[in-house]
Amino acid sequence: MYDCEIEDHQHSLQQIFNETVREKEAMANRKLLTMTRLSRASVLITALSNEKDRWKECLDALDGYYQGIVGDTLLSAASITYYGPFTAHYRKKLMEEWITFLTENQIPMSPDYSLIPATTEKNEVRILQNQGLPADNYSTENAILVKMSNNWPLLIDPQGQARSWITKMEGQELVILLATDPGYTKLLESAIRMGYPVLLHELTEQIDPGLRPVLVREIYSREGQDYIRIGNKEVEYNSNFRLYMTTRISNPNFLPAVCNLVTLINCTVTFEGLQEQLLSRVVKRQHPQVEEQLGQLLQSIANDLVTLRDLENKSLSLFQKNEGKPS
Repeated sequence: MYDCEIEDHQHSLQQIFNETVREKEAMANRKLLTMTRLSRASVLITALSNEKDRWKECLDALDGYYQGIVGDTLLSAASITYYGPFTAHYRKKLMEEWITFLTENQIPMSPDYSLIPATTEKNEVRILQNQGLPADNYSTENAILVKMSNNWPLLIDPQGQARSWITKMEGQELVILLATDPGYTKLLESAIRMGYPVLLHELTEQIDPGLRPVLVREIYSREGQDYIRIGNKEVEYNSNFRLYMTTRISNPNFLPAVCNLVTLINCTVTFEGLQEQLLSRVVKRQHPQVEEQLGQLLQSIANDLVTLRDLENKSLSLFQKNEGKPS
């Protein structure tokens, strides 16, 4: 009888000992994990200490942006809607009138509002320029209109710069069609079906009525598949399809009905843009290695800005997920 009690007591002590050993090991592992986290946190704090000033500047800039977000949004929407056909001079006059209107009606806005920083990031502008977009502000505004407008863009492009930019930007998938070619519709239908970008160039002031379903995007669905009807033919519609149109007529006279179907954008070369391009050509001719280094540097800056933004977002996301969680 006593032997059984002694064995039970010994078994109980053994269980307590085993649990104590497991708890000790767990505490040791937790101590190691905590020390590792402290070491990593110390390294992270040291690495981010240099970012404190920059983040503070960004925070102050965001506070100012939020205070004027209503007026900035109105100005951006008005610019994207109405800027397209005008030259840089008239765009500036339009902006001055809009800013005066907002000021008179006490609508808050940023004191130094500009369309480019209000609608796009610096790294995105660098990427566009690396794709062949001229480096002047007027060309950058035109690129923003192309990207953000609801209708397909029709570019007034007498010097062919917009065509060159679109060709380089879209790459080998771009389907280039001549508007005066009577058989371009078949190639357009194929591009719509496959989801390829299309550049329809050399447009005249009279646009083919057969393009209307494409311009107004008369898309309908049946059994989970999107379709568009071009003439008497039903074509499967791929959402990746994009359409660009250009004309070399410097001062075209499009009918209002046409202007309502497209986003008309004036890409005529400006004096500022011409200066920048001539300087680049001179440097490229006399010092080609300098021009090549500039292109590589711009590409590197764009890639670094993208990487920095991704790392910042990832770090903030990790901080947010781990906030308040036990070690």
